[in-house]
Amino acid sequence: MNVGSATSVQSMAQEAMETAAQTKAEAAKGDQQAVRKLAQTQAAQNAQPAQQSSESPSRGLDVKA
Repeated sequence: MNVGSATSVQSMAQEAMETAAQTKAEAAKGDQQAVRKLAQTQAAQNAQPAQQSSESPSRGLDVKA
C-alpha cells in the first residue's frame, strides 16, 4: 500500500466516525464533502414514511355526545 492510499483510507475512516455536529460545523465552514453528507442524510430521513399518530382526530380527548 502506498502512502497516498493509506492517507485516503485514514481520511475515509475519520469521515465515517464523524458526529453529526462535526459534519454540520464543517458544512457551515464550506466543506463540500460535509455538505453532501448532510444532504444525503436529510434525503434518507425524508424518504422514510412519516409515522402516523395513534391519537384520534380529537387529539386523544374523550368527547361524548
